[in-house]
Amino acid sequence: MNGSVFAVKTNSGNFAKVQVLSYGYNLQVQWVTYHPKVEPQFREVVRVLDVVSDRSPFVFPPALHPHIFSSITGTTTPLEPVFTQINGHSYYQDAAERHVFYYLPDSFKLVRDTKSPHYPQLSVQFLPIADSEDVQVMVNYWAFPYVNAARLEAAAKELKGKIPEPLPAGVTGVVFQPLVANNARLFLGLPKPDGSLSYQECPEVLVELRSGFRDSRTLPLQGFQSIYDAIFTPNTQLFQGQVRVSLQNGRHTEIIPFIAQMNDMVGEKLDNTKTVDTATRSILATLKNTIESPILINRLNAKIANGNVIQVDGVISSLSAVLPARLNPGESLSFSVSPASEMALNPSSEVIFDLSGVEVLADSSAIWSKIVLPQSTMTYKRKVRINTLKATFGDRIEVISIDLKLGDTVNLLKDTPLTPEGIPTHVVTPIQDLILRKTDDGSFEYRSLVILNDGRKIEDPESQWRSEQSEMLWVTNSNLPPI
Repeated sequence: MNGSVFAVKTNSGNFAKVQVLSYGYNLQVQWVTYHPKVEPQFREVVRVLDVVSDRSPFVFPPALHPHIFSSITGTTTPLEPVFTQINGHSYYQDAAERHVFYYLPDSFKLVRDTKSPHYPQLSVQFLPIADSEDVQVMVNYWAFPYVNAARLEAAAKELKGKIPEPLPAGVTGVVFQPLVANNARLFLGLPKPDGSLSYQECPEVLVELRSGFRDSRTLPLQGFQSIYDAIFTPNTQLFQGQVRVSLQNGRHTEIIPFIAQMNDMVGEKLDNTKTVDTATRSILATLKNTIESPILINRLNAKIANGNVIQVDGVISSLSAVLPARLNPGESLSFSVSPASEMALNPSSEVIFDLSGVEVLADSSAIWSKIVLPQSTMTYKRKVRINTLKATFGDRIEVISIDLKLGDTVNLLKDTPLTPEGIPTHVVTPIQDLILRKTDDGSFEYRSLVILNDGRKIEDPESQWRSEQSEMLWVTNSNLPPI
């Protein structure tokens, strides 16, 4: 009958309630399906294994599987840079990026401070030796790589023929990059105790071809004197050296000179200012000496640049001094620079100077004042001896007193036995005088005083100083004030 409800199970395993709405030829029904609850057939668990076996590598031993390796052959293309030399300078072409060439520095040189004033990045400190009258000298210095931009520009023209076409997008020619090597070694000429030269490796110095190296040396005073002389002397081997770089698995060794000369350093020596005058198509420029030594400008060339794209030669005129011009520290040279060819100037236009005609007149005294550390021991004690003969006392003198101008006072007593060695004492000498060779004759000054047996005291006038050059001062009647 209509409205009857039946419970059925479908072919897919679900249950349904079916209600008959109308019997007859066209049976009408409606139903609701129910999914039966399914009990889980699996449980998720975690197990920890105490022992894990090593993984077996996925390899094919050539001896067991020769057919896999039978078609593999060697390559004829080297994976290392290709060496070439132009005008005595080495270049290494990248094996993958053939337009890239690696270069080495022309040399390593002492360097000036990047901040103005541009004093040498070199320091000197004197260290007293325990239980000794001598001193040691600690020298700290930086050396930077020097690269001549003109030789790279010239080399690019010859190397361009080695670049395969077409070039990568954005590349217009040779691209230079500094060579990187991790086995650079420094060799340095240092003084031996006997004054001769010892050329030795410095394995403790880390040399980086792109940024240079920093070194520290501790030397006896005499050895440092020789080095300080050498850095102001051309064509010397002392405190000069070289950096050796082994390349291409040891098949090739590059040698880069280390030049330690105070008149030839890396870094700025002139600060410049400029004012662009667009109305007159010129740039008013000033070069100022911002180092410790005089500078001699023998010749001066310049280019004018608008950004990194346009550069033209500059014409220099209206100099404030005739060339060659000497600039002492703090002095300036003013002039005007105009483009040699058609060029529109703007406030951002720059002057690029060629300073190859500029010479530093290294002043050893001025440089010394900038590199010596203020906390250093500034004096040096030199041994001298004072002696006399018994006859010098005669029958009236009881005491002879010698007052050293830069030292102690030594008293000679009539009744005190004298020895051939005399009485040891010291003369204090400024280290600066020794280093700058201002005192090299061994002289010292003194005054004499005598005490007579009647109690009277007779001495040299305060303004009168006697002089002696030998290490032993023999006091005779001629060295004493008149009695």
